[in-house]
Amino acid sequence: MMTDIHKNTDNLQLWKKQFKRIFKKFKKRYHQSLKFKDIEDLHQTRVHLRKLLTLLKFLIQEDTKDENTVAGRFYTTLQNIEKALGEIRDLDVLLEDLQHLKEQVPVDKALLKVIRKLRKMKRLQIGLQLPNDYNEPLMLLWEDFMCLHLPGYICKLDAHATLLKLMAKFDSRLQKYETMKEQHGEQSPETLEALHAVRIQAKKLRYTCTYVEFALDKNYAEAARQYKKIQNWLGEINNLKVYRSEISMLLNYYTYLDSEKSQALLQHLDHQILVKQEEETLSGFTHKIQ
Repeated sequence: MMTDIHKNTDNLQLWKKQFKRIFKKFKKRYHQSLKFKDIEDLHQTRVHLRKLLTLLKFLIQEDTKDENTVAGRFYTTLQNIEKALGEIRDLDVLLEDLQHLKEQVPVDKALLKVIRKLRKMKRLQIGLQLPNDYNEPLMLLWEDFMCLHLPGYICKLDAHATLLKLMAKFDSRLQKYETMKEQHGEQSPETLEALHAVRIQAKKLRYTCTYVEFALDKNYAEAARQYKKIQNWLGEINNLKVYRSEISMLLNYYTYLDSEKSQALLQHLDHQILVKQEEETLSGFTHKIQ
């Protein structure tokens, strides 16, 4: 009995240390990111948010959907901030990548101007919204969760079983992708949606194996690298699809944009999606655990 108490106490201290370390970095970057002086601040803020969301999801599991729990409200608040900042980050990345694409295909200067204008408007909106809506509630939820609720979740946690569930979910999504590809073809909406689901689960596993490794009973460093490779590959495909969708929407709305250049850009993106899909690295996949 005393051994279990000591083990839970040790685990609690490890979890507290990890939460505090990441939350401290998040707070510093978060306040800097809302000044919008360096796009890296916003990117790193979202990275730290994903780390916190990973720790929380691993611990509280289904309570992430329960607004009646402090843990659920804390998770939702962090998730809402991450999504709001993601709207700006998507425009940052789109502008950066279009600048690089100019070396391969003509890009309409008017299109870049429109995207910069949209980003400026989004920065103003979110820069006012986030502090008003979330700053004070976030700190109260953080203190409440860490002081009163974290210990209870630590006592109930079976880290190994939780990780196995995440891996099983990845395997299930991978199987669904293979089925959709066989039934509907590689370029069908059903197949691409299933592939996107694989990417999301690979990202969750990568973050879990990296930032919850202290609570696991084996070395998952190689597995984390494996999931990162899959995530990066599928992330490139997803980015290209998002770019195509965004640019198509802008062309429909801003009719004065150079149609010829933009259509050439869309065709280039379509080609790049096909090229990336041919690099598939999912065949014969097995989880690498040391």
